[in-house]
Amino acid sequence: MERREVLRLLGSAVAISALPLEAMTVIQQTSAQVAQSTGLKTLNPQQNATVTTIAELIIPATDTPGAKGAKVNEFIDLLLTEWFEPSETNEFLAGLADVDARSRKEFSTPLSTALPRNRRSCSRSLTLPRWNSPPARSRLCRRTSLPRR
Repeated sequence: MERREVLRLLGSAVAISALPLEAMTVIQQTSAQVAQSTGLKTLNPQQNATVTTIAELIIPATDTPGAKGAKVNEFIDLLLTEWFEPSETNEFLAGLADVDARSRKEFSTPLSTALPRNRRSCSRSLTLPRWNSPPARSRLCRRTSLPRR
């Protein structure tokens, strides 16, 4: 075992031990639901491809699995189906449609089938200020118990 792996395991152990019991229970239940999942319930195939592409841009595969290998798309589908309010799910899906519309306008193809350099370019063009607005930050804080600014 390499030193990095040992440090990663130790860091994980410390982080996990700091989580409240309720958080650990939620994580375990969600992991079990994702493992038992037989298919997507909210995302259609195109939306799923877009989510997978965006997630893979954020968490690429290296010597460890990336977002696709970790099935981040299935986890997001589970959140959209069972945790988000319908209005929040609709807002998320509208955002995915907007990403694909931007990609189609600029590259004549949805993000999921764009060339890798075009995918990166499109992802950089998405602006953070919209998601850093007080209403969006408030929703995020409510969902994750983060402190409000």
